[in-house]
Amino acid sequence: MRVTAAAAGQERSFTLLPVAITGGRLRATDEQAGVQRTLPLSAIVAVEAA
Repeated sequence: MRVTAAAAGQERSFTLLPVAITGGRLRATDEQAGVQRTLPLSAIVAVEAA
């Protein structure tokens, strides 16, 4: 899925494979960067199919 998150006045988009939603955060694998990302749900401004 493609997730757009906003922080510090900037928006960034990531293509992610979701792992879990816990404690108000999305945990997902970013296969392009080779890392696992954790994003606060409150920072997510858009979600779409990748």
